[in-house]
Amino acid sequence: MIRYKKAYDADSFADVKKDPVYIAQNDPTTTYKASPSFSLESKKDVSSGLGIISKTIGATPYYGKRIRLNAYLKAKNVQSRAGMWLKVEDQKGQTINSDTMDNRFISGTQGWYKYECVLDVD
Repeated sequence: MIRYKKAYDADSFADVKKDPVYIAQNDPTTTYKASPSFSLESKKDVSSGLGIISKTIGATPYYGKRIRLNAYLKAKNVQSRAGMWLKVEDQKGQTINSDTMDNRFISGTQGWYKYECVLDVD
């Protein structure tokens, strides 16, 4: 689950990758401190694949700065791994810098916990 500000909804805030294995949606029933969330759920057991809720923003205002992505995440029965990532790409779409939570991924079941990714935008 991903907490988001009340002014956003899943259609306008996130680009959801269309994938028949995952359901991604605005979830008003699961809240964090009274704020609604997004949910990403596999429709069946999957041994491979990737479910994504994403948002792309332009990097120009952040050149030469450090950026931080904070999110409160909750997990239920994650059999492989879950997490969030932040990356900076060049104009050709090549990754320049990224934090993919590889060393701190989420698995199993856990309550709401704050995670963050921090990157420099060169």
